[in-house]
Amino acid sequence: MTESSAPDADAAPAPDVPPPPDSPRVRRMRWAAVAWLVLLGAAAITVGGHDTAVGREIGVRLAGTATLAAGIVLMAGALGLYRNEAQGEALATVAALLGAALGFLMFVAQAVNDDPDSRLVLWGGILVLSVATWWFIRWQMTEAESEKGIFTRLPVLKSTVALGLVVSLVQFWYSSIYLPTRAPVSVTMEPKFEAPKRMPDGRTVLRGTVTVKNTSSTRVIVVGSSLVISISDVPAKKPTEKGLERAEHAADAGRIEAMRFFKIGEPATVARGRFVNDDFFFEPGDTFTRPFVAWVPESDRDLARVDVSVAIARPSVGEVRDAADVDTERTEEGHTVITRPVPEDGWLKNLTRGDRFVTATYFQVSWDQDRFEPFDVAFDRTRSPEPPGDFSDRMRRFYGVGFVDASAVVPLDE
Repeated sequence: MTESSAPDADAAPAPDVPPPPDSPRVRRMRWAAVAWLVLLGAAAITVGGHDTAVGREIGVRLAGTATLAAGIVLMAGALGLYRNEAQGEALATVAALLGAALGFLMFVAQAVNDDPDSRLVLWGGILVLSVATWWFIRWQMTEAESEKGIFTRLPVLKSTVALGLVVSLVQFWYSSIYLPTRAPVSVTMEPKFEAPKRMPDGRTVLRGTVTVKNTSSTRVIVVGSSLVISISDVPAKKPTEKGLERAEHAADAGRIEAMRFFKIGEPATVARGRFVNDDFFFEPGDTFTRPFVAWVPESDRDLARVDVSVAIARPSVGEVRDAADVDTERTEEGHTVITRPVPEDGWLKNLTRGDRFVTATYFQVSWDQDRFEPFDVAFDRTRSPEPPGDFSDRMRRFYGVGFVDASAVVPLDE
């Protein structure tokens, strides 16, 4: 008789065949998978519950609710895997896939909205560990169990999971991709002078109003503004007909440099300041009118002019809740620099976005007749901003920052 060719009972199983479900190796792996689902589920419940309860934006609350629901499924999946039952393993499989989806969405959200940093390793780790958990659950199933679909063993998930996945993906796409690139904010602005009034002491009183209307379909926030009133000379030489036509065309287009076609003299500033405070909100369709007044000293100037500039952004820039967070400094060149943090509404956003600061730099007024630029707005990661670069440009587009300029002119009659 030849030696039996039966397989050795102590030999290791084939790589694609799981060991017995009660073997020490499988038990250790199951405990590790349960611990991972509990850890990730607890984190999702904490973050999602916070955003659901205290989020001010409806989008933040929706994302928080979806994250909270995912956390509950993760905890339920951990319990089902611990019990080592067929339905529990099906639920654990769904939970592991949800964990992988969370890691993937967090990874993509940061890649789209922020610069790459070490947090990408964390989101990638969540994705890898969740996929590994899913693989383990599938690997340790018997052949008969693996042939049954998840929804066959747990039919209640057929509609619930599909609906939750669709809602989460739509919310992520809308808030992280569509809104920053497809929903610009815009306002119209119209300054007007009243007739100047000459006082007995020779001074002239200039009064007027600036009317701003939010023409976009979303709330907008002011991140910088300026109002400058100046007086200028008009030379005795009459402007040419072509010059008048170009000036009229430029004025109709809302370009504040329209008066350069009249070849006016060097302006003298008589009043300047911010038009409205930063963090001022305009609701959709709102119209806001602010009066202004200035005293012009006795002079032989011929024209008075008001130049108004406003920088606006989407409300996701956030409103500073503590005035102590705003820094104001004066540079050696005489510019005023106002820096404030960009607060995020919700822990989920904070996790995928690093520190961001928005800086409004108010320049000494330069009366270059080709360009009037009283201030600029830039974004940076620190309170000591570097010259604007790619990050600032991307954040401008992300928050929908836009600049609106308008001007009006009135003659100073004798």
